Amino acid sequence: MQVSRIMKDDFSENMLIDYLAWKKCNDFFTMYEYIPLKFSLEQVLICSTLFCPRIDRVGNFLFLKDSRQLESIKTMIDNNCNSKSIESFVNHVFLSGIFPIDAEDKEQENLEKAQLKILGKRIEYSWNFYFKDKFPDKKIKVEFYKDKYDEYCITFYQDIDDFQYDKEELEEYFLKCKS
Repeated sequence: MQVSRIMKDDFSENMLIDYLAWKKCNDFFTMYEYIPLKFSLEQVLICSTLFCPRIDRVGNFLFLKDSRQLESIKTMIDNNCNSKSIESFVNHVFLSGIFPIDAEDKEQENLEKAQLKILGKRIEYSWNFYFKDKFPDKKIKVEFYKDKYDEYCITFYQDIDDFQYDKEELEEYFLKCKS
């Protein structure tokens, strides 16, 4: 029987050391049995926002509800940045900020980087479908990449010509987010 993977970046179970230790005790052990051993339902729900993010609509903008970039938006508004730049910046997520590489040796560091890359590709894949489903009328571009510091990042923005926005409405939104 021929088995093929659906996602070309699908990881090897060899990357899942702890899971393999459990599986070694029981050949029939699956990831679906592993998850509740390691994570509560609340933890899994929180992690699910990586794949199905919470979005705020502000005028024509779409912003990650949990963005950590809100502090710097005032400078962008003051500098008259275009809408694409603002959305891309606000929706920018440093994956290594969420899952820092904490390796004890080079081999472990390489494994964690490979795992982070696969996670990023899966988030990108998920976001593409998510945005097409939730906002079928919008042309949303999702980008997964390494930044100038060699860190994995993901962002999204509306891939359209610049649209006008109300600076006061944006400032009000970001002030509200800070409180």
